[in-house]
Amino acid sequence: MPDNYIGVRENNRRVIRAGSFDVVNGRSEFQVSEDEVAKAVIDLANWIGTATISSVALTNSGLTASESHTTTVVTLTISDIATSGTCDALITISDGRIRKERLSFTTPQAAYPGSTDYGWVRY
Repeated sequence: MPDNYIGVRENNRRVIRAGSFDVVNGRSEFQVSEDEVAKAVIDLANWIGTATISSVALTNSGLTASESHTTTVVTLTISDIATSGTCDALITISDGRIRKERLSFTTPQAAYPGSTDYGWVRY
């Protein structure tokens, strides 16, 4: 099975910018600018096979998120991010499988208060 891929759109380009996977907490982490609207695209085509996405339920903390989905792709629109926030997407598949995707978004202010830099990059 291929690795999971979560893309964040930036100026209509799909990029992974300062993204990582937190194994301990089981979530994908991304850094964003203050007042940024991020789009996370979760493509489950390889995982669900011939089944389809039935529903997506979101639980948000510290941000606002909305979702739209097709038969195999979930698109999350993330906005109003405090210094950091999380979005848990509970995805139900037509054959009864359930998958939880956990995403965390952090601004430079959360990593390094008073900074406008992303801060996670080390030299």
